[in-house]
Amino acid sequence: MRTPLKRCLLLLVIIYLLNFPISYFISNSFHTRAKLDWLYYINEQSYDYAVLGSSRAYNMVDINTLDKYLDKNGINLGSIGGGYSENYVVISKFLETNDINTLILNIDGYSLNSPLGLGNQPFHFFGFLPLFESSKYEDVFADNLPKWKYYLWKVVPIIKYIEYNDRIALVKQSHKLLDENKGTIYLEETAQFKYLLEPSIANEIDLKYLNVIINLCKENSIELVLITTPIYSPDSVNNGTSALEIIKSISKLHQIDYHGYDNLIDYTNKSYFQNQTHTLKSGAIEYSKNLGIKLSE
Repeated sequence: MRTPLKRCLLLLVIIYLLNFPISYFISNSFHTRAKLDWLYYINEQSYDYAVLGSSRAYNMVDINTLDKYLDKNGINLGSIGGGYSENYVVISKFLETNDINTLILNIDGYSLNSPLGLGNQPFHFFGFLPLFESSKYEDVFADNLPKWKYYLWKVVPIIKYIEYNDRIALVKQSHKLLDENKGTIYLEETAQFKYLLEPSIANEIDLKYLNVIINLCKENSIELVLITTPIYSPDSVNNGTSALEIIKSISKLHQIDYHGYDNLIDYTNKSYFQNQTHTLKSGAIEYSKNLGIKLSE
């Protein structure tokens, strides 16, 4: 009995020791099939502005149109379902090798309470796995991971790559549409028009990282502008965001300009929208045109 037990223990020790060099290799060859892979390889660039937020920024702010009406050079850093903790990592990592003058950040009840408004996992771990070892982002992972998983990843780093093996790759991915549209991807029509109730109460973690983003902009002398991208309403009387009072208080406290979508798009026109919270290409272009005119003033 002793010999098989010793062999089993020896095998476990070997596997444990091998997990470190394998994890190191994957970390240095890491790619993801998401937009984040495209962002990782933009280096030594300067932009007049960047747009940041969840898919309500990613799919709804058309950079080519905004460039035209602002006469500026911008980029869309938005990510699908990304809460403010994810937004912070994106902009922080981007600023390590790039420069921007202005950050246009989307804010609404969905992003202020991302677990309810954007889904159960508003921080997409698979896109940031190599950053887990960085002390700079230690708090972000600790705030978003269950404690047991956080410490498991610390002790056995290969586990995180095994868990998300279907979302990562070891070769660079092609992102031609992102190149052409400067980070914006349009949505297409679907058969079902979905409605999603907007949270009216902010989430503690989202508020924390919203403040971290605000401070990051101050530290880097980046002008911050808050916007709310359009939300469909069949009644012009019911337009606006449920979290408007929270947004106004944040804008006032930090003295940040805020622009809602009033007068920037006909939010009662269903043909502009894929669903209640996302526009089609026509809606994205119409909104971005009027937003550019508004901001240029």
